[in-house]
Amino acid sequence: MMKALSIFFNIIYSVLLITSLTVNLADSGELTWFFVVLAGVLLSFTVTNMHAYVKRYKLLIVSLSSLASSILLLGVTTIYMGADWFGVATSSVVFAYIMIFIPIFLCLYLSPNHHISGHCALIVWLIDLIALLSLLFTINLCTGGDWYLTIAVPITLFCSPVPLFLIVILRYLVINIGFKASLSFIVLAIAFVRINVFLASILGNYSYNLDLINVTYSGDIAAYLNAVVILTLSFLGVIFGILGFMIRDRDYGYYDL
Repeated sequence: MMKALSIFFNIIYSVLLITSLTVNLADSGELTWFFVVLAGVLLSFTVTNMHAYVKRYKLLIVSLSSLASSILLLGVTTIYMGADWFGVATSSVVFAYIMIFIPIFLCLYLSPNHHISGHCALIVWLIDLIALLSLLFTINLCTGGDWYLTIAVPITLFCSPVPLFLIVILRYLVINIGFKASLSFIVLAIAFVRINVFLASILGNYSYNLDLINVTYSGDIAAYLNAVVILTLSFLGVIFGILGFMIRDRDYGYYDL
């Protein structure tokens, strides 16, 4: 079935390329937009047919091939259109691939007995942080901005400890799942307030303080939503904290569910 499907796609791609080549030459006497079609077909081929020709490390090879094809398609399109957004588009695609596939690659190809296998979440966090800073730098450079060091880096570095704290709580603290969930929600509640205060100080175009947290809806939707989020996270933290106490083991301290 898979072989027949692969042959079907190969026929479709061949017909499409031959037709596009003929029409492009007949229309303009030279190859112009045909290369855009060629790059698009190549990208589609890597997704639908590449796996049939790969024996080992299929996901790794297919994903890297599709990434290369995506970059090629973006490059050909920007050249054909005379645009200047290649850097921003490419860095965004690379960032998306890193976010999606790096955790999968670590799980699939890293031996469980490897000395860093128990720290995959920490490694992914660090790689994602570097990738995000690189993406912001590329966007700032390509757009001619001056906000990378004054806005992007401070905000990114201030917010990045939040997932790090969650990783430490969920992966490294030897406590039961109730206490882990409780601490996680408390961290999120605190981070919600602190990050908004920090954003206000960095951006400078609005103010944020506890007066903007209003449990009664009085027409200020922002204050009401702030209160809903903070109270919900805090309430969940208390509930799971109580659950953590309920599932304690009397003889051995805490145990994991």
